[in-house]
Amino acid sequence: MTWPRNFFLIATSLAIASDTVMASNIVYHLYKTKPTIQRTRGIVSWLIVYYVNTGVILVSLSVSVLIAFTLSPHLEVWVSLINVFAKVLACSFFGVLNSRELLRTKMGSLLIIDTKPYESQASEKDSEGV
Repeated sequence: MTWPRNFFLIATSLAIASDTVMASNIVYHLYKTKPTIQRTRGIVSWLIVYYVNTGVILVSLSVSVLIAFTLSPHLEVWVSLINVFAKVLACSFFGVLNSRELLRTKMGSLLIIDTKPYESQASEKDSEGV
């Protein structure tokens, strides 16, 4: 009975540590390379706030699962918290996917890349036989 309990405690602790390290690493590097252009700086600041909020929510839910499992492993309260954690994780993933459109409109023309010149150069090289 102790092996599965210890395994769950170790796995949850490692998940908390990895979530914390990843979120703090992303925020640190975004903050360190803050650009000088005002529009880009606004996007980077928005990303920093987003990653801090998402990281805090996910880590706090993981900690609550760990505490609930440690205090009462025989009551299945921690199972319901894992269910909530999985749904919040899925919602944060879909939130990232949906926020791409917001970032595109916020950035304006910076994210629009015109590939026509490169396509014409590639087709010219193909027609030359190179």
